[in-house]
Amino acid sequence: MNDIREIASKGYCAGCGACAVACPDISMQLTDIGTYIPTLDKIGSVLSVASSVCPFSDTALNEDELARRRYDADNASHNPFLGFFNGLYAGQISAEDLRLGSSSGGLTSWFLAELLRLELVDGVIHVGAATRVENGKILTAYTVSSSVTELLGKRKSRYYPHEFSRALASIRGDGKRYAIVGLPCFIKAARLLAEEDSILHEQLSYFVGLVCGHLKSARFAEFLAWQMGVNPSVLDEVDFRIKEPGLAANEYSFGARSICSTGWLTKSVRSLYGADWGLTFFQLRACDFCDDIFSETADICFGDAWLPEYLGDWKGTNVVLCRTVAAKRIVEDGISSGSIVAHTISENDIIRSQAGTIRHRRDGLSVRLDDAIRANRAVPRKRIMPGSRPVSLLRRWTIRLRALIGSESHKSYQIARRRNSLCIYNLRMLPLSMLVGAVNRVSRILCWLRRS
Repeated sequence: MNDIREIASKGYCAGCGACAVACPDISMQLTDIGTYIPTLDKIGSVLSVASSVCPFSDTALNEDELARRRYDADNASHNPFLGFFNGLYAGQISAEDLRLGSSSGGLTSWFLAELLRLELVDGVIHVGAATRVENGKILTAYTVSSSVTELLGKRKSRYYPHEFSRALASIRGDGKRYAIVGLPCFIKAARLLAEEDSILHEQLSYFVGLVCGHLKSARFAEFLAWQMGVNPSVLDEVDFRIKEPGLAANEYSFGARSICSTGWLTKSVRSLYGADWGLTFFQLRACDFCDDIFSETADICFGDAWLPEYLGDWKGTNVVLCRTVAAKRIVEDGISSGSIVAHTISENDIIRSQAGTIRHRRDGLSVRLDDAIRANRAVPRKRIMPGSRPVSLLRRWTIRLRALIGSESHKSYQIARRRNSLCIYNLRMLPLSMLVGAVNRVSRILCWLRRS
């Protein structure tokens, strides 16, 4: 997988837009299934340049190689699941209003605001509400914030496709320093760009990562809203994480608003079909071939504290992985000043907080790579060796079913959208989702019996 054309054509593109930054002849285009891919018809002689900054290219440095260049100097510890680190925390921002307005504990936006307040950066490149229309309504997009007020107005999780080529092009060469925020493959791509582009190398001062389960297409937001009566043709805005007082932190609601109304419709995510991340509805194929969960090339990484000891607090709690001394110092200063409430936790705590994702990305990847190679299909080279993990037969079935569900969800939704019938999607997908649920239940029963 050295050729970016092969990566894009075989579905291994995450749509980050790094290739379009490196090569102006490339532009990012939204596909019919609601994902970004590069247009490569004019790429010509710069093919190798585009491939060298692609996070799924075999010619690019992998996560370990990129991270070692940066974090060995800080004497960071290393964990095979977490990457390098020199500080692990769980906590939340002290300001109640800011915490309530965030998806989790508010520490991501707090850290970014600190970078601006301390004048360590002049701006933040991150995802916010979209202001443009392309191939239909784009709900969210990468944007640049240069003040704390602007930054805080664009908080919360956006489970939606994004590409950063326009945002990076808008700041490249302006002489200012920036923090860039993103999911693991996006941060890796930004690191690769900084390796190749001396101007961006000087400008991108902080890389802020997010824990990732997998990326969703634009149709995921449409699908959830459609279940609540908001047709895709009139969907104007969504909120993926509405906190519900008194409930567990993971029992949040989804909100949608149509262009025909100023009011919001909300519904518990647990009552929405397909909102369960384990079903992999609308997952990008590239995510089945990614082994980075904790943004291993980021200076600091934030995620949800999906642990029993924190789920009881509906206001949300973050886990934080500091990789650089500078990032750790900002967190420790925040604890000392009282602006955040946080305490150190163990490597095992961080791993437990994303146990399901780790199984999917590591054990599952071992199976998916092995299956692909046996079928003589080209795949990206990963740090996990094909077939290297001991995976039970039932677990293998679950892994294969999830890959099938991800693929079929895109096809089924295209048909449903074309015929303007949500029932078509549900009827096509329900047998698969019921089957994976049944296999999981049998697997849990067998595990319980073995322990007994």
